[in-house]
Amino acid sequence: MDEGGQELYLTDQINNAIVVFNKMAKGEDDPLRLLQGDRTMLADPHGIALDTKNRLMFTANHGSIHSKRPGGTPASTLGGGRAEGKRNWPVGERVSGSGKNLPPSITVYAMDAQGDTPPLHTITGP
Repeated sequence: MDEGGQELYLTDQINNAIVVFNKMAKGEDDPLRLLQGDRTMLADPHGIALDTKNRLMFTANHGSIHSKRPGGTPASTLGGGRAEGKRNWPVGERVSGSGKNLPPSITVYAMDAQGDTPPLHTITGP
């Protein structure tokens, strides 16, 4: 949670994404931002830590990854695809045969990162 910016940051493990909502979002309100794509190096993200002073976001990645493309089942919640008529919802159709396991990592982004933005820094484990 970024109290100063009134934003809630969430990981979407299945879709290798980070979504940012207005802190007061309700029901099916659209996320403010979406960080997702091959360049992000998100790989089964499990948690986020925010450094609000330096405006950085640290994301812990388990390492499981697969490519995504637009399509799949429309969803009104995280995990199932891009909701019909909604913006900034994760892409949800897996590309067959694209799965792989990477080493665990921590990826670092600007807090306002969105789209298919690569990390500023990456810390990789064994």
